[in-house]
Amino acid sequence: MQIKNKKRIYPLKPYCAHQSISQRLKYRRAFTLIELLVVIAVIGLLATIVAVSVNGARQKGRDAVRKSDLKQISLALEMYYDKYNGYPSDTFSGWESPCNTTTNDIGKLVTEGFLPKIPCDPLNSATNRYYFDPDGTCGTYCSNYCLKTVLETTGSSYGIKGGTPNYAGCPGT
Repeated sequence: MQIKNKKRIYPLKPYCAHQSISQRLKYRRAFTLIELLVVIAVIGLLATIVAVSVNGARQKGRDAVRKSDLKQISLALEMYYDKYNGYPSDTFSGWESPCNTTTNDIGKLVTEGFLPKIPCDPLNSATNRYYFDPDGTCGTYCSNYCLKTVLETTGSSYGIKGGTPNYAGCPGT
């Protein structure tokens, strides 16, 4: 059997079950342009889907780090309370962002040895920071505090309250 074309006659090789794959592929030497474009489009679509799902997982991972860091600072504050019968005082007068510094109120946790360093938010941007505020009516030591941050996945505030009475303006846990 032969296929007639305007210029040439191409022999049509029948499929035989006893032929190996290499023998069958011998007659077809290249992919068509359409086949290559379809494969490239499918790979691009799969890469986009993977990139979007990985981004969501990264956000959730950073939120888990934020919660863990606030819990670590909270435990250090409780150890500070056990030693001094109060939390660090409020010399900053309001919410402070204590990233990697020992010159602020919460820096006493490092100088006293309760923390090796003050943890920073994974992004440490203007909207994603850790904030510390002791009760503003305290003297040398305070009776309560609030640690808070903004979670990336929900955009809502997350906080840890400590002491008695509970800090009224702190997003609770």
